[in-house]
Amino acid sequence: MGYGLFVLLMDCAEIFVTMKLLNMMIGRLQYLHQYLSLMVIKHIMDILKKAYGERFNMEVALISTEALITPPQKYGGIESVTFDLCRGLTEKGVDVCLFGCNGSQSPSGRVVEVIEQGWGKPGQCEDFEKRMVDMTKYLRGFDVVHDNSHQKPSWKIHPKVINTMHWMQNPAQCNHTNVVAISEMLKGQIKPWNKGKDIKVVHNGCDLSKYEFKENKSERYLFLSAMSPGKGADVALELAVNMSLPMDFAGLGGSAAGAIEEESKTNPNIRYYGEVTEEEKISLYQNARALIFPTGVHGDWQEPFGLVAIEAMACGTPVIAWNSGAMPEVVLDGRTGYLCKSIPELEQAINNVDVINHRECRRHVEDNFSYLAMAEKYITLYNKLLNGEFW
Repeated sequence: MGYGLFVLLMDCAEIFVTMKLLNMMIGRLQYLHQYLSLMVIKHIMDILKKAYGERFNMEVALISTEALITPPQKYGGIESVTFDLCRGLTEKGVDVCLFGCNGSQSPSGRVVEVIEQGWGKPGQCEDFEKRMVDMTKYLRGFDVVHDNSHQKPSWKIHPKVINTMHWMQNPAQCNHTNVVAISEMLKGQIKPWNKGKDIKVVHNGCDLSKYEFKENKSERYLFLSAMSPGKGADVALELAVNMSLPMDFAGLGGSAAGAIEEESKTNPNIRYYGEVTEEEKISLYQNARALIFPTGVHGDWQEPFGLVAIEAMACGTPVIAWNSGAMPEVVLDGRTGYLCKSIPELEQAINNVDVINHRECRRHVEDNFSYLAMAEKYITLYNKLLNGEFW
């Protein structure tokens, strides 16, 4: 093939290439060097860079948690978000390698298994940090490291690190380095600890292709979260019993789990599932009349984001939440659900839930909380680091 014809074909590719083709071409460059001159390969790289910007050959180490495998088998909000972020970054042309617990998977096809999962295991975080530090030389080959772990060791390893805080972690844990919060509320909580430095905000997103919309709902309500007073599981049970509501309870066990399970044995309205798989969770969302989510009702917990809320709304299911934490950033009061400040308000919201338009719930997530929107916002922050901007 003549070089002039090759250039012409590549110029056509600049117009028609899709993101999947882009990823394929990037992955083939090492193979192509056996047959093409460096000048030709450079021309390919220049065209792709012009078409898609610096992101197409950006290499990012995406650090998941040391607690559970990614994606999680059942419970695991941070791991779920990290997996979806990996998918979004990959689809947008970023070369991503996911670092996680043994058995983790990555949409990009690149995974480094760091440690056996061990949520709550003594010494787990310290062992994770040691393993990460042992990989310093390898990690420094990446353009950016994005740390979503609990231990946050990456600032000791790489000069360009983003540290996403998924709960009320002290930024001192990551040396106040390029901190990102998952909500404005969480930013406000941790900002006094950040020595006056800025904190960026990127809301979580979810993969809407998994959480399919369903218009027709059952008569059953749903509580899906940890069975703890902090998440309002006890209040959800109280509402179900006092209002004779058919309600499903699903999620990680907690101090309220015993009472819910016992009630389910004698009250046919109450069903207790315990932890559920992703498929079971989606089915519960799709069929629920509303998600009951009084997280923070007792004032001892501020919800940092509320992933279950966007997952439910993606399925067209309204969310009845306590008006605290990040809930006002996630739920549109009177449009995609209700934000309540008292038990009577919760009861009124339940009685009025059929007013909520299911399709507006879905649109709200499509417009604000997709995994691709989340990925795009992080790409913007990665580019800031690559351009020498730190916060």
